Parts: sequence; C-alpha cells; structure tokens
Amino acid sequence: MRSFIEYLCAATELHCARMRPVYMPLGLAVVIALAVLWYFLFLPPAGFPTEKVVTIEESMTLRDVAELLTAERIISDELPFIAFMRLTGRENAVQAGPYAFNERYGLITIADRLARGVSGIPLIRLRIEEGATAREIGNQLAEKIENFDHVAFDQKARALEGYLFPDTYLLLPDEEPDEILERLYNNFVGKTESLEEELVAFDRPLREVLTMASLLEREARYLEEKQMIAGILWHRLEIGMPLQVDAVFGYINDRPTYSPSFDDLEIDSPYNTYLYRGLPPGPIANPGLESIEAAITPTETEYLYYLTGQDGEMRYARTFEEHKRNRALYLD
Repeated sequence: MRSFIEYLCAATELHCARMRPVYMPLGLAVVIALAVLWYFLFLPPAGFPTEKVVTIEESMTLRDVAELLTAERIISDELPFIAFMRLTGRENAVQAGPYAFNERYGLITIADRLARGVSGIPLIRLRIEEGATAREIGNQLAEKIENFDHVAFDQKARALEGYLFPDTYLLLPDEEPDEILERLYNNFVGKTESLEEELVAFDRPLREVLTMASLLEREARYLEEKQMIAGILWHRLEIGMPLQVDAVFGYINDRPTYSPSFDDLEIDSPYNTYLYRGLPPGPIANPGLESIEAAITPTETEYLYYLTGQDGEMRYARTFEEHKRNRALYLD
C-alpha cells in the first residue's frame, strides 16, 4: 500500500528518495505533537480524584490555580493549563468558588468549567420577591438549606433591610449567612448603578429613598401608581403631615396585613406612621428597582390622600372630605 508521501511525490513529480528523509521526521514530529496535545488537553491525569471538591479563592492568580490543580491531580502539569488559558483569552476568567469533580475530565473541560463558574455542585434556587423582608428571606433560606443558621442570618440581615436586592439567586448548599448577605448586597449595588444620576439629582440620603421605596412596594403595583403615591407621601412629609401608611403594620407585627385594627394604630413603635411623623427609621422591606425609581421620580401633585378601591383602581383626593367620599363610593 502506497504511503501518503509516495502519493504526494507522484502527484507533484518529485523525487521520493529526496523527499522521504525530510518529510518522514516532520510527519513523526506532527504525530508526537498531536499525542502530547491529546495527553495534556483531553486525557485526565492518572489518579484523577473523582468526588473531589477543590476551592478556588478570590485572591488566587492563574499560576496559583494551576499549582493547586496540579497538586490535586486535576491536571497533569501547570504549564499546559496556563498556556491554554492565555491562548484562549481566559487568563483572568477563572471564577472563585468550590468545584466538584465527580468524573474524570481533561484539561479543556476543566478550563471551560473554571472560566464559566460551573461548580458541578447542585445549586439551590432562591427567588426573592420584590417587597420581601429580611425575616421572610431568612425563612426561605431555612426551608431550602439544611442546617441553615437562621438566627445568625436574621441578626445581620435586619441591618441590611432594604439593601437585599430582590432577584433569583443560585446558592451553594453550604453557603454561610455572611456569604449570602454579601451576594444580595453586591447585587443591590450593581443593579442600582443605573439610577445613580437620578439618586444624586434627587438629593436625599439613600436610606430615606429606600425607606420610601419599601413603602411604595407595599402600597402600589405599577410604576405610574408608585410615582403618584411617592408624590403624595413626599408632599405629606414636606407639610409635616403623618404618613399614615398601613403597610408598616405588617412589618411591626411580622404578619401580612393591609387593614390595621384600631389596636394596631396605637402600637408604640417608631415604625407606626400614625403615631410618629416623618419616615420610619428604616426600610420595611427590600424594594425592587422600579419602586426605587418611583421614589426618586415622584409625580408632582396636590393630592394628599389615596386608596385602592374594591375594583383594584387607585383613587386620589386633595382633602380629607374628598377622601371620605372615595371611601364611601369605592371601598366601604
């Protein structure tokens, strides 16, 4: 059977005796190079530790990662890993966190997983709804994560009420309360960057804005409604009128309520906006981006009262007499 070199020689009318000494070593070199590439890029090293969890720290350089993976027998050698990451533009793409290697993988698969943050560990899906309180988030986590330190989370989360951004999160089953709180807060910082100019222009402390936004989250459904109610509530504050927002009693009593009793109205709490003028001392929930936007883009209005009728529509009034009439027509 004729070799590839012989076919090439015949086709180009070259002298095979002259070509063979040049091309045969080159062909052998190519075969060896391909074998080396296969070994380092696709073949898992001997002793690959299945069911092993390796943690990449935030502070690790690419070389640190390569040394760790080599020491754990996840890859065969540091240099091919470093070279591959640099050649593919992933030198700074390695994501920190724990990685589970339950099967034997080659270097390319390992590199891809590290760059995409594919931990290989079953993640827990946590959906935080707009207007959820820190206590409610803690309850969700306790239901989803075995042996979750609910007490430690609640103690620290209360100080971050309003800054725990509502979103969908994928959590590791062993994440600590501090780690989860940091993720929620960092997400808040990232998501609110789009409102930075409006926040500066509105010229009120962020905590006040978030407190107002948390009230709006519980008082209205749509952006336009929230902006109108924001205008009414900021207006009340300007003239020294009590806010008289019913939603605070759900926070005070730790239960869902939008129709406070007469006893509720007498509760001596700084969050009771019937007894104490001004904003509550802090947010009563964790507002979404739309409510934060509404708080800093209020509709200018002369209205001082609002209610949601039994038909779900908002009704506004300038005077208490008008408000009573709206109650009689649309609510009572």
